[in-house]
Amino acid sequence: MIYHGQQIYARHVILTTTLFARMRGLLGRKSLGAETAMVIDPCSSIHTLGMKFPIDVVFLDSKNKITAIAHDVKPGCFWVSGGWSCRRVVESEAGCLELAMLRVGDTLELNY
Repeated sequence: MIYHGQQIYARHVILTTTLFARMRGLLGRKSLGAETAMVIDPCSSIHTLGMKFPIDVVFLDSKNKITAIAHDVKPGCFWVSGGWSCRRVVESEAGCLELAMLRVGDTLELNY
C-alpha cells in the first residue's frame, strides 16, 4: 500500500525494479485498475509513447517526498520529468487515485 499521512493513496502496488520491468512499465496494458499504482524505481522521468490510456504520475525523491505531480498525461507524450532530485515514480490510471490530496513537498509512505 501507499499512504499519505493516515490516508491510503493506493491499496495495490506493482513494484518494478529490474531493468526489463522498468523499461516495460505500463506498455502493453489496457488498464491498471482502480486503487492500483505502479512504482518504478529507480526512475526520474517517464514517457507514454505506445501507451493505451492516460496516467497520473507522482514523482518522489529518495525520501519519498513529492517533487512533482503530473495529472492526466495522455498517451504519446514524449517526456515528463520529476526534476533533478527525483528517484522514483508512482504511476496510476488517470482519475483512479485521489491526487487532489497530494502536494509537492508532501511525503508518501510506501509499503510493498
